[in-house]
Amino acid sequence: MVGSDGVYVGDGGGGGCAGSQSNKIGLILATNRPTDLDEAVLDRMDELLEFGLPGEVERQRIFSQHLTSYMQPMATGMFSKGTQVDMSTVDEHLMKEVAKHTKGFSGRQLAKLAASVQGAVFGSQDAALTPERLREVVKIKVKENAVREQMQDGQLHHKH
Repeated sequence: MVGSDGVYVGDGGGGGCAGSQSNKIGLILATNRPTDLDEAVLDRMDELLEFGLPGEVERQRIFSQHLTSYMQPMATGMFSKGTQVDMSTVDEHLMKEVAKHTKGFSGRQLAKLAASVQGAVFGSQDAALTPERLREVVKIKVKENAVREQMQDGQLHHKH
């Protein structure tokens, strides 16, 4: 039986003896916070694989894919009439620049960055993705990420 938290509970599936191995059940856990896993969960893990954060080349590819997807005309809403986003000034050099500045970003953070760029573009009068607009959003999100990391590490101190 799998509990609501996704962790296998029961007799191990081995036919009555708690803790016995079973080849009938496989469970894959994924987390970006392994230090938060309970010791009992860690004890039951047979294999542990670590997938590090994407490197610069991977960040460029991931962000470019998300950005291209997010810049498509929206199916519904105020831009549903097929507003095309002008991306003519976005080139590979600019994508490399973004990848360089987003060191330490996960794939999810890069997707969220692309969504923020989408908001800036669709919220503008010209619906254009300019290098300046992209750099400004990246700058803001890099600062936000640094603050978030400080909060997670307990290093952020509030001034009263």
